[in-house]
Amino acid sequence: MNILILGGYGSTGRLIAEHLLAQTKHKIVIAGRHFEKAQALVDTLADKRAAARQADASDSASLKAALRGVDFLLVAAPTTRYTLTVIRAALEAGVDYLDLQLSEEKLNILKAHAEEIKRKGGPVDWIAQDPVFTKFQQLGIGAKDSHPNAAKLFANFMFSEEGQKIIASFGRLPTRLGVATKVEGLDQLN
Repeated sequence: MNILILGGYGSTGRLIAEHLLAQTKHKIVIAGRHFEKAQALVDTLADKRAAARQADASDSASLKAALRGVDFLLVAAPTTRYTLTVIRAALEAGVDYLDLQLSEEKLNILKAHAEEIKRKGGPVDWIAQDPVFTKFQQLGIGAKDSHPNAAKLFANFMFSEEGQKIIASFGRLPTRLGVATKVEGLDQLN
């Protein structure tokens, strides 16, 4: 297996690379914005299974090139701003993805892509629980809103059939009954 560690020459990435080289037979690619830093760590590791590549989390072409021949992408960098770019590159490359620097924002982006990941064979699934636990999401209008009527129109739209279809198109669960979704397994719910 070829594992690319994005942020591989940072403090977390370095420890992970050293551990994987000591405990596995996998090939490790140290990657980050600066090829020189990645190569310097590879030289220090002195292991033929380690290689360096340049990969910039903000640049999809750079990520696409770095992911060639890679089986697993391990993100050890605080790339929250570029999470969507990194996830899209991993999906397009058919590479499994694990982010060690998880945040709520990154988790929400991953959740929003769960159905696409599942369709592409990723190890993502959900099960219906009985009873069903939910997370309430509110939509409110500020008491001193400068455009309260526009806010009311937006709220009405979001709960309309058309608004719920847009939500469903992103792979999210619509709250309005009768709106079709690509999410599999809803028929298991009572």
